[in-house]
Amino acid sequence: KKTRLNLSVFGFFSTLIIYGGIMNPASVIMWQNKINLQMIVSSYVVGLPFDIIHALSSFVFLFVLSKTMIEKLYRVKMKYGV
Repeated sequence: KKTRLNLSVFGFFSTLIIYGGIMNPASVIMWQNKINLQMIVSSYVVGLPFDIIHALSSFVFLFVLSKTMIEKLYRVKMKYGV
């Protein structure tokens, strides 16, 4: 069911896992010529505090603003039959 809490929790985990999972190794790939596993793991470890802050802010913003967003998306869904 589409609730504010469900959307906020999804936003938290998707930001933490998907966004952090893509951007942390991407920074290593863009800046290093010879990449090894230690570099990738260290980018995850070093980036984890920033990823957690980013995920928490996504959770808070989604929780605060999601009621309006869900209502508007529901109206679009009903209007266009999506």
